Amino acid sequence: MRLVNEDPIIECPKKGAFTIIVDTREQYPYTFAGQNVIVKKLDEGDYSLEGFEKRIVWERKSLDDFIGTVVHNFDTFEKELQRAQAIEDFNILIESNIIDIYARKYYSQAHPHSILGRICSIRQDYHIPCFLLGNRQLAQNFLTRYFLRFIKREKEKEREEKRNARTIAIDLPLWPTNTGGC
Repeated sequence: MRLVNEDPIIECPKKGAFTIIVDTREQYPYTFAGQNVIVKKLDEGDYSLEGFEKRIVWERKSLDDFIGTVVHNFDTFEKELQRAQAIEDFNILIESNIIDIYARKYYSQAHPHSILGRICSIRQDYHIPCFLLGNRQLAQNFLTRYFLRFIKREKEKEREEKRNARTIAIDLPLWPTNTGGC
């Protein structure tokens, strides 16, 4: 497996280029080697980026936690999903895969079709994707890459806005043109 900073598409920014926020209620937080991390209460989810807390948020779930939440306590979770719809990029990260669901590698008696149906309904009814990411290590690596890509996209947008602002300034006439009046 290649490391993030070896990826030619997503360049790893220098340490301090951005800060990952871990919610104070997160029981088993990820460690993000080489990145600034702060622990702070988030209104929604478990992970975000400082300065982008209302734009990008991730909710982390183990498979058993996810099943307990969406099958047995969905009424409570539904309120969180409704609030999360206001966030531009809200995602649910599940530390498992579809094979584990079909193999019933969880404690609940819930049928795999119920679990997969709930994943589909969260996406279709609330427009929130659920990522089945294999295991904790793979999920942490994916989340790191996702944050890196988000920051790269934000920097590209900033550069484009600056270019557009210069283009507009260049295109403006230095003096009013005569429109044929007096």
